[in-house]
Amino acid sequence: MKKKLPVIIAFLIAIAAIVGTVVFLVTKFSDDRENDTELTEKENDTNVADFEGDKKDEPGENDGSDGLGNSEKENETTDDQNVKYEDYNGTEVIVVSSEKVEESKNNKTTEDVKNELKDRGFESLQITSKYNIKGDFVSEFNQNKDTEELHPTYDMVYNSDKGDQWFIYCYGGQFFAFPISYNQNSGRDEYLIISEKDSIMSYDCMSNTYNEIIPQKTDLIIRKVDRIDKNTLDSLTSEVLNEND
Repeated sequence: MKKKLPVIIAFLIAIAAIVGTVVFLVTKFSDDRENDTELTEKENDTNVADFEGDKKDEPGENDGSDGLGNSEKENETTDDQNVKYEDYNGTEVIVVSSEKVEESKNNKTTEDVKNELKDRGFESLQITSKYNIKGDFVSEFNQNKDTEELHPTYDMVYNSDKGDQWFIYCYGGQFFAFPISYNQNSGRDEYLIISEKDSIMSYDCMSNTYNEIIPQKTDLIIRKVDRIDKNTLDSLTSEVLNEND
């Protein structure tokens, strides 16, 4: 069965709003897989499946997650560098580091993000953001007017010339990309995400905190690249992504 795609904000808090934006994609992805499993069971019993998009409020909208699966609850551990916690869905991740948003030196203005996207080869992408620097929900965001405002998260959608669609995120100044087309059609249980590090930055709007995390590979596989730019994403076709597994 085709996997249900995380919704962009509403994931972006889609993720911000991709599920109530608590903390990270992992949460949303786990929910999607559970929903798909339940749907399959219903189809086997009744041959009826009306899976109407549970656009699960993209991470960050209603569940307190940023659409990337970050959770508000952390389990205590004696290891300060590899703190483990479980989100609502019982998905365990490693928290590499945490930082209060207002104390971070990596925050970017909307203009910063626009310029960096241009430098990476992305022209005229629609930028969305759901929170201000204090962690308050922003009902209206205009990328052409809020140019000097700082936001913890920015979300974009990129459609390649080959027809592949991507979510591009900038959280805490860190860019990463989610291959929508590939994850929708790959048939695999876990999702794939592209990052410039071995970890992913997530955002918890409840505590207004950045969390650098490493999810379990059974939930989310991180593919590391030197740089997330247009040329790189265009080169990552489904064939290439499968070959590099």
